Amino acid sequence: MQHELILFAISRISERAKSHLAAELRGHGMGELGVSHTEIIGVLTRRERVQLKDLVDLIGKDKSTITALTKKLLRMGLVRKTADPDDSRVSYLSLTAKGKELEAPIMVISRRLRDKAYRGLSESERKRLLRLLLKIQGNF
Repeated sequence: MQHELILFAISRISERAKSHLAAELRGHGMGELGVSHTEIIGVLTRRERVQLKDLVDLIGKDKSTITALTKKLLRMGLVRKTADPDDSRVSYLSLTAKGKELEAPIMVISRRLRDKAYRGLSESERKRLLRLLLKIQGNF
């Protein structure tokens, strides 16, 4: 039955998209970054600063993974960590000037990925697909 292949297809799409993104990053001289690093940078381009705990929800990875990813971004000088002046237990991540320089190429890479993925799909098909995928995601 074809419907039994849905999760397999989703998995294959995910792997191919990650491979495509990794190749694009290498092509833009950002091969040291992984796909998950660019997800964090993407969040930080849309928000001035973000708490680590919020990245867990926004990116959908566990805290230890987010911590490891952000440590690399800190070492590379792409993000900075600042303490909340009112609560020393809370810290925020934000992009450095060097990190902000990656915004434009990452946006180009993201657009190319979307163009490739959505080629041949109408707007209504895209909306329906998203609705169905979110429904599957909600089941987990």
